Amino acid sequence: MKKIFILCLIFSAIHFAGVSQNSSIYGTITEKDTNETIPSANILLEKDSVKIAQTISNIDGYYAFYDLKAGIYSLKVSCMGCKTITMDNIKLEVGKDKKLNFQMIEKFITHGDPDPINTRPIIDIYKMETETTLKAEQIMRIPTER
Repeated sequence: MKKIFILCLIFSAIHFAGVSQNSSIYGTITEKDTNETIPSANILLEKDSVKIAQTISNIDGYYAFYDLKAGIYSLKVSCMGCKTITMDNIKLEVGKDKKLNFQMIEKFITHGDPDPINTRPIIDIYKMETETTLKAEQIMRIPTER
C-alpha cells in the first residue's frame, strides 16, 4: 500500500511539473485616442516567420494564445480603419505568461490614397476557374443534338 502511495505521489509530481512548461500571450486591443476596446481585431502569431496561430479579439478587445512553447515570437495586430502594428522579438520563457496590450491608431484615407475597392487587378492570377456570361440569344443558338 505504501508503494502505491509513493508511486501516485511521483506520477502527480511529474504531471504537475509538465503542466507549467507551456506559456501564453494575452492582452487587450484598444483605440489609442479614445481608449475604447476594439472587438474583432485580427491577431497573427508567428515564430521564425511561420504562422503559428491566429485569433480575433472578443467584444472586450481581449485576445489570447495558450499552450505556447518557449521561444521568440512575433505578433501582428490589424483591424479595419487602423494602422497595422507588428511586434517582433517577443521572448517567451518556460512557464511564464506575457501580457501585451496594443493601442491601435486610426488610419485616415486622404484624397491622394488609392480607392481600396478599385485597386484590385483586372486579372486575378489566383483564380483557377473561368467564367463566361452568355446572353439569351447565345444560349438559344447552342446545338442540343448531334
